[in-house]
Amino acid sequence: ASMGRRNLTMQYCMASARHYLQSSKYSNLTTIRTSGDRLERDRWSDFLYASRLASALGAWPFTDNFLSTETSQLLLATLSAGPVGIGDPIGSINAANLLHAVRPDGVIVKPDVPLTPADASYSNMAHSTDTPQIAFAWSDFGALRTNYVFAFTQGTNVQAKFSPSDFGMSGPVYLYDYFAGTGQLVDSSDAIQKPVSGDALYLVLAPVGPSGIAIVGDTDQFVTMGKKRVTGLTDHGAAMVSVAFAAGETSLVLTGYSPVAPIVVAIEGSTIGQVTYDASTHLFRVPVMAGNARGAIIRIQTAQLGVKKQPHAGIE
Repeated sequence: ASMGRRNLTMQYCMASARHYLQSSKYSNLTTIRTSGDRLERDRWSDFLYASRLASALGAWPFTDNFLSTETSQLLLATLSAGPVGIGDPIGSINAANLLHAVRPDGVIVKPDVPLTPADASYSNMAHSTDTPQIAFAWSDFGALRTNYVFAFTQGTNVQAKFSPSDFGMSGPVYLYDYFAGTGQLVDSSDAIQKPVSGDALYLVLAPVGPSGIAIVGDTDQFVTMGKKRVTGLTDHGAAMVSVAFAAGETSLVLTGYSPVAPIVVAIEGSTIGQVTYDASTHLFRVPVMAGNARGAIIRIQTAQLGVKKQPHAGIE
């Protein structure tokens, strides 16, 4: 363990239960490394299940180092909601890849909670069922919670099966395949089956609000609705979204689902660029420009609702 001026980080090559329990004695402990040295594909399960114990004790999990070129490792580390540590040789960092995890100022855009296995994964693991492991995390905006689902194979079966209700969702949900850049509208009770290709399947499950719109978020970030990027979201007939910019950032693009081409209005400290809408996929993209306070608030509504301008209370 190493002690800094204010916070404590516990790091062990192979932590045991006593190390986790010992952490509860420290009021200033922030993170625990829940995997062995060097994050590898065959250590994902150990990391995720140990992360459940660490997060229950109030500590953020840490994956240990990997290379910035390893997209799946970088994604897993970002979803852990703990530190993101890379170990590239000098001069070989993949900056473009790393910027999916952090803003240009180095702030990590992370979920509200660490990525941990879904309930069904515990049962499947205990019974040695040949089915992909599924883990999830989320960004919570009160009535609207976006879930991030990470699935990977444990054997020969590549079909990941789940329902959005498994993650506490209700009503209609827009299921966005992050790496494919495509999505579909489903109900939270639907049985979803998606193949895992490559290292992992990564999905963003965006709730559809009363407006009929689902905000997927900033798809340049792995955690598309992370609070360090999207600082507020409400929907009372129109989606109100507030975003934060890093120093020097001038614009970003928000992606979402709408049954028809949406009407987008800049509410505070911002302007918007040309909104694009694909009538076949129902995906829209809105370029948002930074205001003087490095923030912006926009309102998104469907044309046929005729929603009047609303106060942006609750968006800060």
